[in-house]
Amino acid sequence: MYVRRAVSGHGPKAFGEAEEMEAKNNMTKPEVRNLITASILDLLEHLPESQRNIFILKHYQGVPEQEIANQYKCSRIEVEDALRQVDFTLVRRTGALLA
Repeated sequence: MYVRRAVSGHGPKAFGEAEEMEAKNNMTKPEVRNLITASILDLLEHLPESQRNIFILKHYQGVPEQEIANQYKCSRIEVEDALRQVDFTLVRRTGALLA
């Protein structure tokens, strides 16, 4: 499955068009999209407040990483690390739903 392999360290170029197409088709199914949305919302509820806020600022409000860093009085690298941790967890959780 596309997402599972992406988590294992292989980029999208590491697998064939058929697998990539299957993952895209799964995402268009309302029941799969609803499961993924529910998984994201559940994960956000359980994140530390700062990670949750950073994720929302970046992905839902489009705030640049440097601006988030300024707001939280930290480095851009720390913001990137927080986003990477959340993204990894999301991919792991949603990948299980697509398998």
